[in-house]
Amino acid sequence: MNFGLIDKVAIVTGAAQGMGRAIALAFANQGAHVVVSDISPDGVQDVAREVEGLGCEALPIVANVTNSDEVGRMVDTASKRFGRIDVLVNNAGTIRRVYIEDMTEETWNQVMDVNLKGVFLCSKAVIGPMKKQKTGKIINATSVLAETPDIGLAAYSISKAGIVTLTKVLAAELAPFNINVNAYAPGTIETPMTKDLITTRGKEKLKYISLARFGKPDDVANLVLFLASDLSSYITGAVVDISGGNLIVQRPWVSHEECV
Repeated sequence: MNFGLIDKVAIVTGAAQGMGRAIALAFANQGAHVVVSDISPDGVQDVAREVEGLGCEALPIVANVTNSDEVGRMVDTASKRFGRIDVLVNNAGTIRRVYIEDMTEETWNQVMDVNLKGVFLCSKAVIGPMKKQKTGKIINATSVLAETPDIGLAAYSISKAGIVTLTKVLAAELAPFNINVNAYAPGTIETPMTKDLITTRGKEKLKYISLARFGKPDDVANLVLFLASDLSSYITGAVVDISGGNLIVQRPWVSHEECV
C-alpha cells in the first residue's frame, strides 16, 4: 500500500533494533528519508545501511533522548540535512522489572528519563520546525501496561501512562498548526526486549491475547506508517491499541464450547 510518504523526512528514536528498526525500514520502503537515532553507534550505522539499501537517504545519529543538548543537535542536524522534519517517532524506551520496595531512585529515574522525559525533549525540539512548515506528525510509543500495569513494572507502567497524557496535551496544543500527535500502545511484540519474557512466560501470556499470537515488529511499523500518513489527518490525541486483543475480555482463552 502506498502511504504517500515519498521524500518525507522521519526521525525514529530507538531505531537500532526491534520495533524502531522495523519502523525505520518501513519508512524507507515507502520512499521516505530516515534519521536513524539510537544510543548504539554500531546499531545506527547498521540500520542506516539497510535504509540506504532500499534506495532512500539515511542520517545515522547517535543521541541519548534524555540529554537535551544531544536531542537539539539531532534535530538541528536533520533540519540542515533535509530542510524539513515531517515525522517524529518517539520509539526509544527501556524497561526494568523491580518491586517498588527494592527499586532504587536511580532505576526509577532512568526509566522515567528514557521513556517519558525523552518523549518530552524530542517532541519539544521538533515543534519549532513543524510549526514553520504548518504540518507534522508526532507519534509516541506507550504500552498496554499504561492501562493494565503489572507487578514489578511500576516505573515502566507509570512512564507509559504519562506518555498517554502528554500525547493528548501535545495534540491539543499543536492542533492549530496542523500537527497531529498520536500514540501506539503495543502489547507483547517479539523484540530483543521481550525475548526473555516470551521464553519464560510465553504460554501464560498467550492465554490473555485474543488473537493467540505475539505481535511482530512489522505489525507496529504498519500502524506507524498509517499514523504518519495523510490517511490519518483527522486523528489526533488518540492512543491506538496494538496488542492482539490483550485482555479485551477477562478470559479470552475460554473456548466457545465452554461458553455454551
